[in-house]
Amino acid sequence: MKRIIHFTLLILLLNMCYLFSPKPTPETNFCGEYIPLNSYAGYIRNCDANEFLESAIDPSALMHENYVRQNRPIYIIIASSIGYGIYYTFNVFGGIDLIDIENSIYIAYVFLNFIILLLALILFEKIALQL
Repeated sequence: MKRIIHFTLLILLLNMCYLFSPKPTPETNFCGEYIPLNSYAGYIRNCDANEFLESAIDPSALMHENYVRQNRPIYIIIASSIGYGIYYTFNVFGGIDLIDIENSIYIAYVFLNFIILLLALILFEKIALQL
């Protein structure tokens, strides 16, 4: 349990450092949009983030022929399940729209990526200790 707390703090610390990285300059060629959180912090939302969000909002799109996100169906289905769980938990019991579906799916992807990172660190530690 202590390792999980340490790994969680490591992931959160490194992600917080990423938020304070410099804003991209106009001549920088990247695929995304810089979203400022305040005058010091912000993050880059990749250009393919909308495709992941749309896929998780409507997972049946994975069944369309030659759909661009068919290479990660389980990732999208899990994010969709978590996102809709967040959405209905916040909105059904409150009776008002506290969070929209796009933001709940985005939160689900952040949570899912966090869990994947945490499991990867735990696996890496187990492998390193065996060697």
